[in-house]
Amino acid sequence: MELDITQLANDYDYIQAYTPIYGSVATLGQGAAKLTWNNAKHNSPFYMFVTEENHQDIRDHFKEYGAWEKEEIDAWNFEELNALLLQDIFSSLTDYLENEDTENFEEWQGNFGGRIFRSDDKKLFYYVGM
Repeated sequence: MELDITQLANDYDYIQAYTPIYGSVATLGQGAAKLTWNNAKHNSPFYMFVTEENHQDIRDHFKEYGAWEKEEIDAWNFEELNALLLQDIFSSLTDYLENEDTENFEEWQGNFGGRIFRSDDKKLFYYVGM
């Protein structure tokens, strides 16, 4: 499944400056995990990708990570599921945007950036699935 993340990518710098969704202790300090999770939940209504039609595909996507039990994933409401998806997207988007204008971008994308791609009409998409 492909999600159009063009608007999210356009807002990337603003979001990361004021309500960072992605970062580490090295970049955001000791409270990075709680800060980024709360910010992802805060931003979730503005960038809602989870719908009645696709929520099970997104849940299945996260089940493949092996980090959570099936029951835990199934208990997440749409806001929580979408917040985790936002963090997942931002992880890839950060790397994508940092490498997009580099000389070896196509090689980098083939090796590391496979979830995000730009269409011919310049929209950005995120692939959900394994």
